[in-house]
Amino acid sequence: MLVAPRAPPPAATAVASQLLGLAVVSSIVIVHEGGHFAAAKLFKMRVDEFSVGMGPALFQKRFKPVEEGGVNYALRALPLGGFVSFPTALGEEELKEQELQEQQAMRALSNGKRQRKASPPKPSPPRIAPDDPALYENKPFLQQR
Repeated sequence: MLVAPRAPPPAATAVASQLLGLAVVSSIVIVHEGGHFAAAKLFKMRVDEFSVGMGPALFQKRFKPVEEGGVNYALRALPLGGFVSFPTALGEEELKEQELQEQQAMRALSNGKRQRKASPPKPSPPRIAPDDPALYENKPFLQQR
């Protein structure tokens, strides 16, 4: 009995199978990174960002301010991978440098100076006390792993 050779699949089927594969990988990433996020919240750690994908952010949303433990949720351009970001404490030097930069920016604005290029200001990291018990580096060793 002879079997007729199969015709190549239509392009729509190939695209659908690629999209299905991408959905499977993305769901695995979400579950994996969700485990990191859940463990951090279980141990009452600060979490700065929960992101699915890599590269530039396509969508970002923060429901509460950083000071209240708000998390930045992001969907990024390259759907392979993801991460959970933990903030670090600013030391005395970094705090002084950050305050100096903010003062210089305020002086420049009050003097009427304009920048050459209208680029958005670089967001400064939130001010977190170095001895904050919710920081990753201040947790006991077994809670860090």
